[in-house]
Amino acid sequence: MVQDMLNSERADFIWDEETGRYVSRLPSSLPEVLILSWDGGGLAFSRLLSPDDKPLPARLRIMEMTEGTSVQALMGSKILCAVLLVSRKAVQHPTFAPVVQVCIGAASRRRLFRLFVHLIDVTPDEFRSLPLEAVKDLLDTVQMREQTEGSVIALQAALRRYLQALPELRNHLRHEGWRQSANSLLSHAPQVLMIQLTVSLGCLAYLGQEAQAGWYFAWLLFGLGEAWFLSLLVLLSLPTLVDSSFFIRSTLLVVPILMLAVWPPSILAPHWPYLLAGFCTAALLDRAGRRTANAQRKWIGVDLDQWCKSEDRVSVPGHYTFSFLTRGPLLPPKAKVFISYARSSEWGRTVALSLHQAFQQAGVTSFLDAEKIPYGSSWRHRLQEELGSASVFVQVQDLVSTIRPWVIAELAFASSTQWECGLPLIVLVRHPHLQESSLPPDTPTLVRLSLFPVQQDELPLLSVIKYREDLPQTLAEELSHYPSSGVSVIPPLLGALLNLGVAPFRVLLGVLGALSCFGAWVAVVGFLGSLYSDLGPIAFLKERQLFSWFLLLMAYWLGFVASLGVASLFEVRHRLAGINARFQACTAGVLTVLVAFLSLSSDPLSLIYAGLACALGVIVAADYVATAVPLAGWMRERPDV
Repeated sequence: MVQDMLNSERADFIWDEETGRYVSRLPSSLPEVLILSWDGGGLAFSRLLSPDDKPLPARLRIMEMTEGTSVQALMGSKILCAVLLVSRKAVQHPTFAPVVQVCIGAASRRRLFRLFVHLIDVTPDEFRSLPLEAVKDLLDTVQMREQTEGSVIALQAALRRYLQALPELRNHLRHEGWRQSANSLLSHAPQVLMIQLTVSLGCLAYLGQEAQAGWYFAWLLFGLGEAWFLSLLVLLSLPTLVDSSFFIRSTLLVVPILMLAVWPPSILAPHWPYLLAGFCTAALLDRAGRRTANAQRKWIGVDLDQWCKSEDRVSVPGHYTFSFLTRGPLLPPKAKVFISYARSSEWGRTVALSLHQAFQQAGVTSFLDAEKIPYGSSWRHRLQEELGSASVFVQVQDLVSTIRPWVIAELAFASSTQWECGLPLIVLVRHPHLQESSLPPDTPTLVRLSLFPVQQDELPLLSVIKYREDLPQTLAEELSHYPSSGVSVIPPLLGALLNLGVAPFRVLLGVLGALSCFGAWVAVVGFLGSLYSDLGPIAFLKERQLFSWFLLLMAYWLGFVASLGVASLFEVRHRLAGINARFQACTAGVLTVLVAFLSLSSDPLSLIYAGLACALGVIVAADYVATAVPLAGWMRERPDV
């Protein structure tokens, strides 16, 4: 019955800035906080939590748990938070374990649900030593406060902070849904590209020299340009790929080269714009596909039921797959470490803390839940967000952690995302006395095969290290070396050289993007001014051979300002972000009209290049927001979800 109380997600209320309270459209739609007590202290605690002089902006529901407790009257409540008052009597009550499982399930599934544990007459050390599965589940899932002088004040502050942030949390979840829909749409672009590429190469191979007589020959060469990009990608990535998918990679490497025997350069040279357009299209789609795959990691979900009970859905980490070629990072990213451990394990907590401190001293970005998750945060969803952005996953394993649900789910999450896009690199730190024969009988197959792989030399994305005293410093020093510490399609040294080669081009695009707002309006005003010339704007540009370049520039600026406007609306927290978003929207609207007007006098090939320029503008703006804006301190603080 408690499960039904916690399943409700919708609460119809708004925050009133003048009164500092929630104003509800209906009295029953205020946010509700459920206080669960087993020793009759719920009412007294609620008065401490929400005093008359400073009440919480929510309705408090008090529930005293007994063996015959019925929650039928609270079925329709919109419970957004639960506070468990844990005492010695509570942990011995028969309803304690079922209620804990229900609350943890709600915290795992619902992003707007918060779970707090307040210790009444038991210290954290005493609570941790209790041999109960429900106690271990709580230790691995939520933060808790013992009964001290400021503990109720801290809980009250966390609740107030959460309740006041609810409107922004809801907006954030809606925006996240839009991003997820957009990424799902972009994720199908590689499949469309491969189908179009297969059709183009098939037609070229079938028609042979006769294809030159058709008007479609140039467009078939567009697909050949795409194939050349894939062959170049395979050629550059050969040193880092193992023998999996050898036939497919050999085909992508050899077929575009064999095409040169059918159509010599003398035939292909007059159609070089189509070949270049195909090559650039494949490059931009490849960039979009990799960014989409990396973004989708955050939405896979750390599902305890799926990954702890259905082992056949998760593959053992470490293997390269063909998807790594098309979805893995081209260049090695900087190390961003997620440290996974079981908080119910004393050895695991000690080793995790030492690793975190060593990483911090070496300048490596590292995430440790005990230090990085504020009290009152959504535990599971913050872990999922950090897991989805980590490039290195370090897990501390001993006899306790091998069977803990959250540890298993985090390893399964990392293994699943590694199978999809090659990230993160998984490092398992094993207890020095842990042997395969000493593993508990109910150890999942995923954990068993990861800790003791059959042929570890063939698993380049998995490292199993036996713990020793100098391991934190050694591992931190290794991960601090950039770019050699990352996982990438292209070898680190070659990737560094390529990065140096494209650096001037990226700087030029960045400068062009920074001046895009003013430059775009200058170009628009100049274009409108040319209406008064004798030739007209189109003829004026074509006479001076500027029409194609002007169209490309306007299309690039359109993509840049549109992407920057969206980022200003959802990501930038500067006080002028809203004004900038409206200005960018106005600029994008004017540029859309101008580009559409120019497109009426353009040939199909020019339109393709305009689309590529627009996509390039979107990518440059995204890079600008991801690098320059955080350095200026203008990024929006993420809601506590």
